[in-house]
Amino acid sequence: MTMSWKPVATVAQPAAHAIEQALRDSRLKPEQIDSLVLVGGASQMPLVQRIAVRLFGKLPYQSYDPSTIVALGAATQAACRLRHEDVEEVILTDICPTRWAWKSTDRECLVFSRPSLNAIPPFRCQKWKRTPPCTLSRTLFASGYTRAKAIR
Repeated sequence: MTMSWKPVATVAQPAAHAIEQALRDSRLKPEQIDSLVLVGGASQMPLVQRIAVRLFGKLPYQSYDPSTIVALGAATQAACRLRHEDVEEVILTDICPTRWAWKSTDRECLVFSRPSLNAIPPFRCQKWKRTPPCTLSRTLFASGYTRAKAIR
């Protein structure tokens, strides 16, 4: 059996573009980033870690539990919004601000998306009625907005 990295690389490439866009938007250079924390399922992929090392020139911080790092970020965001005296001013950004959850019954597909961080929780639900099997294709655009369609 021969394994090719080409399909994996094409999936990981949008992550690299999103990171580069976040750096441009923040007007920061990679050397100005003190530490790097990768969060989420894809962050555990060696290819994604290699992309981060290539872009930032440093290893990502890995002494964390990925299931609690999101809670830590939420607590930091809450402390900043409350202007707590023990927390210095930080700006939290999300380079890929779209979340997906979908549920499929035998005749219906539901898609929940979060197209921006302007409001909390900014959810949008789209519903399709199809004859089974119901599959979902999704596309993330550079602007952060998402388009999804159910196909038979």
